[in-house]
Amino acid sequence: MGAEMERNPNLPGLIKASPLDLGLSSPKKRVRQSWISQKRVIPRPLIYGSVLFALGLMSLLTGHIVSDMEWAKFRQYRRVGPHHDIDIWKSDFANLYYGCSDRSPNFRSAVPEDKSNGYLLIATSGGLNQQRTGIIDAVIVAFRILSITLVIPELDHHSFWKDESEFANVFDVNWFISSLAKDVIIVKRVPDKLMRSMEKPPYTMRVPRKSTPDYYIDQVLPILLRRRVVQLTKFDYRLTNELDEDLQKLRCHVNYHALRFTKSIQSLGQKLVKRMQKMSSRYIAIHLRFEPDMLAFSGCYFGGGEKERNELHKIRQRWTTLPDLDEEVCDESDVFVTNNNGNMAKILAGRRRFMGHKRTIRPNAKKLSSLFRAYKKMEWSVFARKVKSYQRDFMGEPEEMRTGRGEFIEYPHSCICLNLQPPQLGNTTIQHM
Repeated sequence: MGAEMERNPNLPGLIKASPLDLGLSSPKKRVRQSWISQKRVIPRPLIYGSVLFALGLMSLLTGHIVSDMEWAKFRQYRRVGPHHDIDIWKSDFANLYYGCSDRSPNFRSAVPEDKSNGYLLIATSGGLNQQRTGIIDAVIVAFRILSITLVIPELDHHSFWKDESEFANVFDVNWFISSLAKDVIIVKRVPDKLMRSMEKPPYTMRVPRKSTPDYYIDQVLPILLRRRVVQLTKFDYRLTNELDEDLQKLRCHVNYHALRFTKSIQSLGQKLVKRMQKMSSRYIAIHLRFEPDMLAFSGCYFGGGEKERNELHKIRQRWTTLPDLDEEVCDESDVFVTNNNGNMAKILAGRRRFMGHKRTIRPNAKKLSSLFRAYKKMEWSVFARKVKSYQRDFMGEPEEMRTGRGEFIEYPHSCICLNLQPPQLGNTTIQHM
C-alpha cells in the first residue's frame, strides 16, 4: 500500500500503518486489523494422494524403501474404503499421522504485563470438562483477541455439581503458567496496587456462546480499556469454532500440554492404570455417563434406603478426585468406548486422536438401536455384517477427521499432521507428546 510500517510498542506483534492508508487509529481498530480468518478445507483425495507422494519422496531422499506391503495396503484402503476390515484394538493407518501443535514462525509472542490492555478474570461453568473448554478459550481470548494478561481462572463452585475445588487442586498451576509463557502472560491475581486504585470493582459481563473475535473486540475491549479489569462469567463454549490455524494449534497446546493434573492426581491415576495392565495386556475403558457420581449430584432418590443415601454422600465427598482419575484411566486405555457425546467423551476423543489415533469407539446409536430390536429376525452373520457397516466413521479412524465436523475439541483437525516417515503400517507404536 506504500505505507511505512512499524511495530506498535503497546501491542507487540501487531503492525501499525498510517491512518491515511488504513483508516485505523484506536486500539480497538488496531486489534481488529490483526484478525484474518482462514478456512482450509482439504479434499480427502488430495490427502490420500499427498500421503502416497510423501512415501515415494521419502524413499528417494532418505533411502528408505517403502515396502510393497505398505503401498498395497494403503492403495487398497483408498480403493475399497468402507469395506476395509477394521481391527478393534488399533488403526492400521494411525502411524500416517501425528499430533502437531507448534505455531508458525511468525506467530507473535506474549504481550508483556506492563504493556497489555488490562486483566481478564474468568469464571468457568459446569463440570470439570466443560470448565476445561472455558480455560482453553480464555487463553485464546486473552492472547490474540484482546492482548491482555490472564488471571488464573476461577472454577465453578455454584453450579449443579457444587464442587469446591480450586484451580490449584486440580491442575498444576506453575506448569500452566510456565508452559504458556511465550503465548500469554498469566498471573495468579490482579496486582494489589491496581485493585486499590480502582474506583469501581471489576466490570462483570457474560458473552454469548460461540462468540466471534469481532464480538470481543466490539463489546469487551472498549470496556476493558476503560476499566482495566473485566470478569467474564459462565465462560464455557464462549468462543467460535472458526479460528485461524495458528490459534487452533494454540488451543491444542493448551489442552494437551499446558493443562495437566496435579502430581498427586497423576500418580494415583498411574497406579490404577498399572493395576489394570497387570490383569491383562490390554484393557477397554467404557464411559456410560449415567454413573454413581451423577446419581450423587442429581438430587434424586432411587429407592435404595439408608444404604443408598450413605453411599451417595460418600461419593459427593470424593468428587474432587474421581473425575480426574476417570480421565487418566480412560485416556491410557487401549480402547475407549463411550455411549454418549458429552464433554468428557468429546475431550478424550480429541486427545486420543492427537496422541496417535488410539482406538476410540462411539456406537452409532441411531442405526444400532433399530438393528438390536430386530436382531432375532436375522442370521448372526447378517447381524454382524450390519453392525460393522453401521460403525464405519464411529471407530476413531484417522480419516474421520474432517474440517467442520463436530466440535474442535473432539475433532482437532488443525493439529493432526501427515507423518512423512511412517513406520510399517501394521506397527502401532505410539509416542505420547
